[in-house]
Parts: sequence; C-alpha cells; structure tokens
Amino acid sequence: MDPYEQTLLAEITLGDEAKKFFNSDIGRFILGRATEEIDQALSEFKDIDPTDDKGIRNLQQKIAVAEKLPIWLNECIVEGEQAMAVIDQEEE
Repeated sequence: MDPYEQTLLAEITLGDEAKKFFNSDIGRFILGRATEEIDQALSEFKDIDPTDDKGIRNLQQKIAVAEKLPIWLNECIVEGEQAMAVIDQEEE
C-alpha cells in the first residue's frame, strides 16, 4: 500500500472515530458543554462594561474556542467521507 492510500485509510478511520465520538455520550456531553460555554459568554457580553477591553477579549476567546470543537469534528468527518469517495472512485 502506497503512502497516499495509507493517508486515505487514516482519514477514513479518523472520520469514523469522529462520528462515533460525536454520537457517544461523552461526545454529546462535551458538545453540550461547548454550547453552554458559548451561551454563558454571550450572556456575560450583555452586561460587560464596554470599556473593559480585556474582559471583552476574554469572552471573545471563550466563544471562539468553544465554537471550534464542532467545526473540527465536522471537518474530520467530512475529510473521512471524501477519502472514502476517492477510494470508491478508484475501485470503479
């Protein structure tokens, strides 16, 4: 098996693992916590002093980090599906 095929298989495996994680109890818990983190930060935004630059940046950072988790998982899943499509096309 050449390195390209190994990479495709690794992407497929990782994508499958990401799907399983996404649908697992721990995955749902962590994604739920990320959503709670975003909601909490947005709530705090409503009451923060507009001159509190450091506080505003801190809340923006909390939101940005929490938003990345589902994005990264989805990217992993999509890359795995794309790798599977490449292999399927090569087999035809």
